[in-house]
Amino acid sequence: GTCAPPRCNAAARRSSVRRVKHVERAWPADVVEARRRSIMQQHVADEAPWAMVWFAGIIVVFDALAYLSGTAASLPYYVSDVAQGIGWVAGAFAIWRGLVPPSGAPWVFVSAVVLSSSMISYQFWLYPETNAIGVVLIMLTAFGAITLLRGPFVVAAALSTASATIAIVAVDPELLQSWGLGALTALLVSTALMWARRRSARRMSQRAWATS
Repeated sequence: GTCAPPRCNAAARRSSVRRVKHVERAWPADVVEARRRSIMQQHVADEAPWAMVWFAGIIVVFDALAYLSGTAASLPYYVSDVAQGIGWVAGAFAIWRGLVPPSGAPWVFVSAVVLSSSMISYQFWLYPETNAIGVVLIMLTAFGAITLLRGPFVVAAALSTASATIAIVAVDPELLQSWGLGALTALLVSTALMWARRRSARRMSQRAWATS
C-alpha cells in the first residue's frame, strides 16, 4: 500500500536515524564525537569570516554617521574603533586564508568578540551617555550562533560580561541590576541559538555517517 507524504517522510526519517545509530555504534565513541566536533569547527570556519567582516563594516558605518551628525567623539574613541576593526578583519582574513586550522576558528572568532566588547565597554566609560552597553548586549545575543563550541562560548561570554561590568561599576553602580538582567537574557538567547545550530550540525554529521 501507499502512505500519505507526511507519514512517509516521518518513516524515512526514523529509518535514517536507526541506520545512523547502527553505523555510529560500529565506531568508538571518541571517534564519533571527534567527527561531530570537526564538522562544527568547519561550520565556524566557513561562516565566521563573513560575520566578522559585517561587524567591521558596522563599526565603520556607526563612526561615519556619528561624524556626519556632528557628534564626533575624541581620538581615544576612534582609536578603540580602529582596534576593533583590525581585530575583526585580521581574524576574518586568517580564517578565510586557512592561516589557522578549522579547530582554531572558534577561538579566533571569540577573541575578536572579547576585543570588541572590551573596546565598546571602554567607549561607554569615556561617554556614559552613549548606548555602547546596548551594543555589547547585541553582541552577546548574536555570537553564540556563530561560535557553536561550548568552550570558546563560555570563555568569551565570561570575559565580555566582565569587561562591561567593570565599566558599569566605574560609571554608575546603580546600573548593575538592569545590566545583569540584560546580560543574562542576552546570554540565554545566545545559548539557545548555539544549541539550535549545534543540533543542525549534529544532524549533518549523522547524514555524513549514514552515507560514508
